[in-house]
Amino acid sequence: MNNEILTDELAQMNEQIKKMKEILSRQSIVNETLIKNVTRTRIKQLRSSDHAKAVMGVVGIASLLMLHYGMHLSLAFTILTMIYLGTAVALSLYMSYRLKTRMQNHEDMVTVRRRMVQTKKFQVQWLFFSIPFTIAWLVWFYFELCAALGPEVEFVLMGGVVGGVLGSIFGVRTFIKDRKILKESIADLDEFLEEK
Repeated sequence: MNNEILTDELAQMNEQIKKMKEILSRQSIVNETLIKNVTRTRIKQLRSSDHAKAVMGVVGIASLLMLHYGMHLSLAFTILTMIYLGTAVALSLYMSYRLKTRMQNHEDMVTVRRRMVQTKKFQVQWLFFSIPFTIAWLVWFYFELCAALGPEVEFVLMGGVVGGVLGSIFGVRTFIKDRKILKESIADLDEFLEEK
């Protein structure tokens, strides 16, 4: 009799454990779907930011060509600037493409997280390259303008300063926003992968 009671209690406990496992399994599926949707949304935000940067780069190249022919800037300056802007556009779109294809191909979240970490690291590396390059470029641009315009260079420089300040504000805001999105996504994926 005592054995029957214990057997019945054990059977009930096994049944409860099975139910709990089913609930946890469904909860895990919901969590994974939620994390994937949030990550997919964040990647779309990063892609739209990358596309905006690409458009700005293409506008910069077009503006440079107009300046080259209108102000007779040196060919070396124009070519170097076009290479820099073209590289920035291509790398931005490539990094965006890498994140997008991982989510579309339903890659595991570990791979998506690794790609996000790589993107975050790449952004810092590009920043360390682009800041010194931009400073050197601005000095060269000043001398190009001085040679092309002579004494009228002050008015163009005022416009350049305003454009540089606005461009810097846009760039810093975009960089901070992208970093925040990547940081939050990586933290969410880390938390999800720890639970799994």
